[in-house]
Amino acid sequence: MCLLLSVNGSAIADSGFSDITGNLEYCTKDGQAIVRIPLPSTRMENVFRIGHGFILSHDTIKDGNMRALCIITDLGEPRELALLRKDKLSIIKNAGPCFLPSFSHDGRQIACVNKRGIFLWSLESTSERIFSDFLYDTRSKPSWTPDDKTIVVSSDDWHIYLVDIVTGARKEIINFGRRPAVSSDGKKIAYLSRESDEEDKKLLRQSSRYAGAYDKFLKQLNWWKRLTWDDRPAIYIYDIATGKSERITDYLYIDPPLIWSPDGRYLAYTERWAATTRNICVLNVHTHKVKKIPDLQGDVMAWTDK
Repeated sequence: MCLLLSVNGSAIADSGFSDITGNLEYCTKDGQAIVRIPLPSTRMENVFRIGHGFILSHDTIKDGNMRALCIITDLGEPRELALLRKDKLSIIKNAGPCFLPSFSHDGRQIACVNKRGIFLWSLESTSERIFSDFLYDTRSKPSWTPDDKTIVVSSDDWHIYLVDIVTGARKEIINFGRRPAVSSDGKKIAYLSRESDEEDKKLLRQSSRYAGAYDKFLKQLNWWKRLTWDDRPAIYIYDIATGKSERITDYLYIDPPLIWSPDGRYLAYTERWAATTRNICVLNVHTHKVKKIPDLQGDVMAWTDK
């Protein structure tokens, strides 16, 4: 039995992942809409279309009734954090320019990373906090542990940390990686990384600290290393119980974030071949097989169980 996906009203047979469940959401590549695919059905559903501006990213609470959006309201304006309830969009003040918002599991808090640090906003009290004593990766989507007491996030220099949301205290868990995502059961962390020697890692970390240095770093590598380092990471799975990581893909052209299925068996991600190509892929974390959802172009952002 194969999965059928509907594109513009027509059903397309694909994939073999007929046991996938939940709602997979993505932002269309033109930045105008959020679309939901209720897997494994044949239909696609338009969730929200912005009137003015662009949607850069979003996240969705478990029941699908509320979303946090990173938007550009007008050309030239900075990225803003907004809350979407049904069709009502409201800007969250003081968040500053952000990129990838993330709901806590209970839907009561939103976290995002901006140039100041980690921004936390409470939906219940509308209070906010910022952990600004460290340079976090602004393209890292904060990923919550199941108890909502800790988030996992990467730094600009390729370290991955657990961060206590009360004290801001951080603990390094992965020495070389970026863009982590915690599975729903809290046992695994998916992240992006590359294999290389310590000298190359040191050079890369140095190059992450100022503009233009990354290109200079690439010129120091031989042709094979350039193929593997030049914007093509692999997906790794970190086992929290054992502290060990396993590489489960080849090197990919991939845009963050990595999105776990609610049952923890799959990862969805966006495959980027060019500025105008955004293929949505689903990876079986056990068999390591990847299937591409046909004829869909956008950036995958959320996977809910309802």
